[in-house]
Parts: sequence; C-alpha cells; structure tokens
Amino acid sequence: MKKNILNILLVLCVAFGSCKKNSEQHSSCSDELHKITFTVSGFTTEITDIKTNSIKSSEVNTPAYESRYLQLLIYDDKGRLKANRSSGWGTPNNSFTESLPGGTYTVIFVGMIDYQNTGRSFLLESPYDLSFSNNYCYFRRVNVNTSSLLPESYYKRTTITIADSDISQTVSLDRISSQLEIVIKDAIPQKAESLGFTFNKPLPDAISISTGKPVYSRFPNNNSSYGIYYSKGFAFPDSVKGKTNVKFSAVFVADPVIKYTVQLSAYDGDSHLISSKLSDITFKPNKIVTLTGNLFGGNGTSNNNTNINIDPTWSSDVIEKEF
Repeated sequence: MKKNILNILLVLCVAFGSCKKNSEQHSSCSDELHKITFTVSGFTTEITDIKTNSIKSSEVNTPAYESRYLQLLIYDDKGRLKANRSSGWGTPNNSFTESLPGGTYTVIFVGMIDYQNTGRSFLLESPYDLSFSNNYCYFRRVNVNTSSLLPESYYKRTTITIADSDISQTVSLDRISSQLEIVIKDAIPQKAESLGFTFNKPLPDAISISTGKPVYSRFPNNNSSYGIYYSKGFAFPDSVKGKTNVKFSAVFVADPVIKYTVQLSAYDGDSHLISSKLSDITFKPNKIVTLTGNLFGGNGTSNNNTNINIDPTWSSDVIEKEF
C-alpha cells in the first residue's frame, strides 16, 4: 500500500514538472517579438488647375503651403495602448515599424493636412486610458488654449493578428473631411472686395479614436458652446474682377447627420454688405458640395466642365446645389 502511494506521488511529480516545462516553453514563444511594418497610402493631396474652355473660370485660393502629420496607435485585445508613434508635422515618411509579441491588435491611424504656415499641435485626450472607446484627438493652433477647427483629416482602423512571423502591411487611409466649393456664375463687381461664409451650427472639433467619426471635445469654445462656429473669408483679387465662374473652396470636418445653413456674404472695401445668400447643406465625408449661382444679380451661366474642379483623390460623387 505504501509502495503504491509512493508510485502515485512520483507520477504526479513527473506530470507536474512536464506541465510546468510546457507552460514555460509556451510563454517563451508568445513573448517573442515580431517586426510589424505599416506603409501608409492614400494620404496625399492633388490640386489640379481648372481648365478653360468657352467659359473663363478662376480659382482664387489654391494652397501654396502644406504640412502633413501621421499618428499611429496600437491597442492589444484588452484595450491597452501598446504603441504610440507620430511622424511630426512636415512631409512625413509614411512608414512605421514596431516590434510586438504574438496576439491580436487594433491599429489606428489618424492623418491631418494643414495648409496654413503657422504653428500647430496634434493632441490626444488621455491616450493611456485602458479603454479607448471614449478617447479622441483634436487639433490646436499655437497660443490657443482650446481646440481649433480640424484641418483636412484622415482615419483608418484595422486589426492584425501576429502569429510566428513578421508582418508587412499597406494601409490606405480614408478621408473624413468634406469640401465646400462655391462657384459665382455672374461677374464679380469692381467694388467687391471680399466674400465670407458662415455656418449656423458649430462644427465638430475632435475625432473619435475608436470610430473615426467627428465628435465634440470636452473643451467649450465660443461662449461655452462645444464645437466651433465656422467663419471664413476670401478676398477678391483684382485678377477676378469682372470675371464669371469664380470659384472658392474650403475643407473641414462636419457632422454628417446635421443640416447646416451656410450664409454667403459679399462686402465692399468699407465692409458694407453688397449681397447675401443662404443655402441648407448636409455634408458627407470625402464628398464635395458645389454651390453654384448668381450672387450679384447677374445672369451668368455655368458649364460643369469648367467650373467644377474635382481633386482626383476625392469621391467622384459631387453634390451640386444652387444658391
């Protein structure tokens, strides 16, 4: 009897030692690091000139400056941040390499293109929170204490599973911004000096990390309202005075479920209002909305081949409206 008990104990000890050894070997394998390389595509801006046919068209605000930014965030299957890398502002190298152990990861890319030659920052709200479901990123100008209007913005969320080898993957970012184009069909009067347009509701000032959708930050702007009331002005240079089909454009991030009222207002050199028009618009990600009409009481005509300039990286589904 005593001998049988000793044999049983011996078998248990051998089995336990074998299990422990297998466990240690498995743990060693799972902790092995593998190189993960991401190459980002679809994160460029192409600007083409408007072709001139029978009708003269002029674009007055082609950007002369561009600064790009890329942010990479990698979370494990428990929502813990495992990598937080950025390219910095400028002309970034669109490639990132990380070393990670085996497992399943959520990979987030956020990209921005800014056309103003001024200082700016890309900021994350609590990036090291264990759960990123309520986390967001926002944009801020230098010497501004709260968020600023989002520039042209891109996003991509994907999942990777690392087994026992390195991974190289190309990621194409999706533009989440909208573009508004304004085409004034009738001739620009000599006394007209500027065009302004405003929105009746605030635009989102942040991007959700988990979904890529536009959201409102926790920073109150404009008299304690969340989001930013958008107002933009363009000058009428002498080169477009007397010309028809003059085009202005602006890029921003809008809430796709909200209908905005956009007011166009033209002013003379003494800031007196010359003309004003209202239009109701719903903006969609990566869509161009073209507003076309006579602003100064004229009877100008338009030709879609000359007054609509589609950036080839934007969706070809252009939404056309008249004002």
